[in-house]
Parts: sequence; C-alpha cells; structure tokens
Amino acid sequence: MADKDTRRRRVGEAGVVLGFLALAGLVFQQTRTSFVEQGAASGGAMYNAALFPELLGWSLLLLAAIQVFRLLRPGGQPAADPPQLAGVAAPEDTGDRRSLRQALVCLALFVVYLLLLRPVGYHLATPVFMAACYYVLGTRNIVVALLLAIATSLAMSFVFEYWMNVILPVGRFGIGF
Repeated sequence: MADKDTRRRRVGEAGVVLGFLALAGLVFQQTRTSFVEQGAASGGAMYNAALFPELLGWSLLLLAAIQVFRLLRPGGQPAADPPQLAGVAAPEDTGDRRSLRQALVCLALFVVYLLLLRPVGYHLATPVFMAACYYVLGTRNIVVALLLAIATSLAMSFVFEYWMNVILPVGRFGIGF
C-alpha cells in the first residue's frame, strides 16, 4: 500500500512540475510574441507590460526546479506530510465532496465576477465576489465576510491604482478612485 501511495504522490508532484513548466512556457510565448507585436514588451519598468509576467514565468521555472530537486534527491522519497500539532485536528481530506463542491461554486462565482467586472466595475463587483467566496469557504459571519471583502478590495485597488498606475474597470456607474 505504501508503494502505491508513494507512486501516486510522485506522479502528482511530477504533474505539478509539468503544470508549472506549461504555465511558464505560455507566459514566455505570450511575452515574446503578442506583447512584442503590440509594442508592450520594451521600455523601462513603468512601460514594459511584459516585465511582471516574465518575472512570474521565471518564478514558476524556479519552483519547477525545486520540485524536480525534491523528486530526484537521494532516497527518491517525496517529503513526508508534516506532523500534526497536539490538540489540532487534521485538515479535512481535500478529495471529499464538500471541498469539491466549494471549489466548483467558487469557480462559478469567479466566472460570474469576470463577466460582471467590465459592466459593473471593480469597486462594486469585487467586494461582493470576495464576500461570497468567503461565505462559501466557511466564514459564516456575514458582517465579518463583508468587512474583510471591502477592506481587501480597497487595499488591492490602492496598490493597483496608486502604486502601479493600473486603471481598474469603473463600469457603467463610473466608480473609481
């Protein structure tokens, strides 16, 4: 049984490596072709739209290399699960139906959020989306979920709009800072 679990874990970790490599390849393909065609892949840090995606691509390559190192290290065993702390319950199995349902509901909420982002705008759509996700993922106190969603969305908008000079969608209502 242990050999089967070890093999399954190694296949899963190899899948993670392949996923990281595929994402990095996609990022580099986009930044070297379509970004160049649009004239957005040159200039300084403030005008080079390809800089941040390329940094993410290189980060994914680094994570893939670390994962390969873990898989190929002497003994060939993936890292063991961390020991449980005394008095702390083990996390729920991520393969159960409840977790799958939560993930699918959050995915559906994300699709609806993306569809509504342009017409409604960032400042109205994002807190609603985040509060709904917090609720689906287990936060049962609606006031806490709303306050956390509003605070997080305002903090993110401040970072993007003031520090990075990114214009967020204002929607039909023209709400923006």
